[in-house]
Amino acid sequence: MKMLGYICIALGMLDFGLSFNQIDLTGWLLGSTISQYSPVILGVVGVIFLAIGRKSEVVSELEQDFSSSEVEVIVKSATSSSVCYLTEKSIIYEPTIDFTPSWPVSNQKIWKFHPSGRVEIDLVEIASVSKSTSLGVTNGIFLRLKDGSTLSLFIRKKVIGEFIQQIGQRLVTSV
Repeated sequence: MKMLGYICIALGMLDFGLSFNQIDLTGWLLGSTISQYSPVILGVVGVIFLAIGRKSEVVSELEQDFSSSEVEVIVKSATSSSVCYLTEKSIIYEPTIDFTPSWPVSNQKIWKFHPSGRVEIDLVEIASVSKSTSLGVTNGIFLRLKDGSTLSLFIRKKVIGEFIQQIGQRLVTSV
């Protein structure tokens, strides 16, 4: 997928560059009206393919780590932007695309608590867990850690309740 993404981006750049010389690379295929937007379309499709490729790499890397060790995965969530695993002793979370809104941090609500890279949190470090919401939409879990810091993890909606329940059970048993 990543190679296809790079090819789409390169074709978009080539199409854009050739347009300055009045050469329409995609006009024969798309028609002249749509072909004027083809560099942008190819670029966006390329970025989407790169994100999908990155996600599959992260998932396969984590799956390989788990299969080679004796760590049991209890709940797994893979969204379009992140991968999260709950094991018996920790939560492993990794964003698969790098996105943080550009508006001021004070207006970002949940984004200011969101990690920008891979995070592994031992369950004994967690004080409480709850649903995280942004603009009234539930989008993951919100962790309060014993050191006073907070963390928001984007989780698939179908498994948010299961993550909260499983983490809650482990918090009770570790106390």
